[in-house]
Amino acid sequence: MKEVLCHGLLKCINELCMGPVEVDGVLTPRSRMYNRDLAAVLNFRHIFHSLRDYDETPERNGEGIIVMDNEDRENEGDLIFAAELATPELLAFTIRYSSGYICVGMDPDRLDELELPLMVKDSTDPLRTQYTVSVDAADGGTTGISAADRSRTIRLLGDFSNKEPASLRRPGHVLPLRARKNGVLERGGHTEAAIDLTRLAGLNPAGALCELVNDDGTMKRRDDCTAFAREHGLKLITISDLVAYHRLQKMSAQQTVAATVVLVRSAQSIRAADALPSNPGRSSRVHALIDAFGLGGNVDIVQPVPLTNADLARFHSTDYINCLLSEASKDSSPDEEDSGRSSADNNSDSDSLDDKAALSRHGLMYDCPLFDEVEDYVRYVGGGTVTAANVLASGQARIAINWEGGRHHAKRNNASGFCYVNDIVLGILQLQKQFAKVLYIDLDLHHGDGVQDAFIYSDKITTLSIHHYSRGFYPNTGGSGIEGKGRGAKHSVNIPLSRGASDSSFLRAFSAVASRVATSFAPGVVVVQCGCDGLAGDPYKVFNLTTDAFASVLKLIVSWNLPVLLLGGGGYNTADCARCWTRLTAVACGRDIAPAVDIPEHAYLDEYAPAFDMHVEKMLVGDENTNSTIDAIIAQATRL
Repeated sequence: MKEVLCHGLLKCINELCMGPVEVDGVLTPRSRMYNRDLAAVLNFRHIFHSLRDYDETPERNGEGIIVMDNEDRENEGDLIFAAELATPELLAFTIRYSSGYICVGMDPDRLDELELPLMVKDSTDPLRTQYTVSVDAADGGTTGISAADRSRTIRLLGDFSNKEPASLRRPGHVLPLRARKNGVLERGGHTEAAIDLTRLAGLNPAGALCELVNDDGTMKRRDDCTAFAREHGLKLITISDLVAYHRLQKMSAQQTVAATVVLVRSAQSIRAADALPSNPGRSSRVHALIDAFGLGGNVDIVQPVPLTNADLARFHSTDYINCLLSEASKDSSPDEEDSGRSSADNNSDSDSLDDKAALSRHGLMYDCPLFDEVEDYVRYVGGGTVTAANVLASGQARIAINWEGGRHHAKRNNASGFCYVNDIVLGILQLQKQFAKVLYIDLDLHHGDGVQDAFIYSDKITTLSIHHYSRGFYPNTGGSGIEGKGRGAKHSVNIPLSRGASDSSFLRAFSAVASRVATSFAPGVVVVQCGCDGLAGDPYKVFNLTTDAFASVLKLIVSWNLPVLLLGGGGYNTADCARCWTRLTAVACGRDIAPAVDIPEHAYLDEYAPAFDMHVEKMLVGDENTNSTIDAIIAQATRL
């Protein structure tokens, strides 16, 4: 096994990159790479290193490549090769060093053509792998299990001139897998990698794959696969490399085209968000102003998919979900007289005490009381952010927005700080299926404690929060410049500012720290919580910011040329929230709206009195953040 990829695949990638050149020991595509920073951010090193030993020797065609998935997914290496080029020798090698459980990733249309249905209708596989019925070649074999028999079956699956369902026996000894249509951009699995690699090679989109194992039967992990690749002269790439390659090609094709922006919203999601007791009617005002400025024509509108209980349980505990939703349904149930039951039948004193104890334990009293629409609110707010994450993961847009999201205080087991669902954590978990590393940035007046806590042990997620910190100020966390535990040490970065923070002090601290974090961490995607309770007009009256600060921050982030997920958050002056998020929507679309611009005529125009413009008036207060204190904060936060 001297070569990794078949000759056609190597040639295809080399041509697509238009002649890679070596820069600091890394092969970098000459005319399609915007800059070296982008190469580092997209983690192209492994892909182009794998091209370095390229040799056009035809007899090396058709051999396999080791493909690793993310360490936080399966963390395993699969040997992948083109189905149409399968040989008994290649199968024998694969069987010897693998689990022997050989699958073939296939295009859905091809599987439909061969009438190969899913093995089960409702898969409970945790990674949602879509197995079809197993098959053997109907003619020319023996029992179907030998290397020769299985290579014949695999070649038959990869031979697209064969369109006969009867050419395959069912069941058999080879397992076809149904790949997602958009490949690794939709699902970061080996099934999709097999399809993408063979398609890039100009071959039929069908690739055999099998997990590599050690002699003791344990799975080969990254170090094992690296040693194995070296021993057998194989090349090794990661699924993240393949995702990055696709994204670079997509970016290259769109160099002269404005980035697509998706705004996630629907009438139901706006209505549900309007019901939040801490922000009544805010969502309607935000979207009405966005539309009044004509920005709806600059974005693609995507409706959010409400989350199921199982979706919520990806982060939140089952106890919390059950308490939240069951108590909400009690509150919205018919009156006792209407139900024909007495108060004694419905609620005993002990039941009432138990309910109150459960509500208190899960934070569903005081600042997070139940309200009639809480179930719709939780499902749509969470669903909006997950929908936006899916838009980015599939490559449909460069920027996705869910202004109803950004609820950064909610914990796994309880609501907190007006936050009933941590949509941010759920969105990041969704993004992790496609992006190896995620940078989370929190602009809210309050520390993003719920998100930091959720990923405190992770080195795949870096959280960066700029906020006010003083003793007793909610949530009373985020005072240290750098936090994190275990592998996540130094991956929780905080910029704690004092009262009166102005645009200049806010931007000075943020720009210095954020640029350093982005360079050292090299994320694949950025999530930004744009809580605007730091605006000068907010009832908290702690920071003295205008929308200029938020617009400048977003312009800096967009300049990194990475996919961006924009979320809402805190903000209790409804008109100023609408001003801020409308301006950020414009910036995302490559436009800007100056503060002096008049508010257009629309249903809520009278709420922008007396000035009726986009300006946010500063307070007449001093900035307690001096040059020396900001320098100290920057020094502390950049000791990465």
